[in-house]
Amino acid sequence: MKVDFYVKKYLKGNGEAFDKIYELTKKDVYLSIYIYVKEKDTIEDLMQDVYMKVIDKIDEYEIGTNFHAWISRIARNMTINYCKKKSKMMVLDPIEEEYVFNEEVNDSKLKQYLSYLEDIEKDVFVLRIMLGYKFDSFGDFLDLNDHQSYYIFKKLIKKLKEHI
Repeated sequence: MKVDFYVKKYLKGNGEAFDKIYELTKKDVYLSIYIYVKEKDTIEDLMQDVYMKVIDKIDEYEIGTNFHAWISRIARNMTINYCKKKSKMMVLDPIEEEYVFNEEVNDSKLKQYLSYLEDIEKDVFVLRIMLGYKFDSFGDFLDLNDHQSYYIFKKLIKKLKEHI
């Protein structure tokens, strides 16, 4: 894995290796934050916070595992914590709300609905319903093919209908 090469170099004291790590992962981190936050300044602030945390925790990363997933998880968790603090979870587009829920969805209901879902289902929910991405456009980001994305989407819709 290319990132692992630079992680090893960074752990050995090569500070320039972190620039390469940043270049190789910035898109993943940006998308992980963008799923929940749309404001450019906030995204940039959160990205900076994520990379500061990565610097602090990089020795906890297990070489040979998926670094992109590891850093995306950090970004996602930090962004969710930010949203909880600011209580600014995004609401669904009214057309999609009607399609999925047949009722008006406020922030607390949205949080409740998301609580029924597994992490991967939450990601698919946000990308497909809240942001309107097509299955083929977010599958690579989640390391899923189109069929897996669609299956997870159908599963999460079924799960939500059972709880609503």
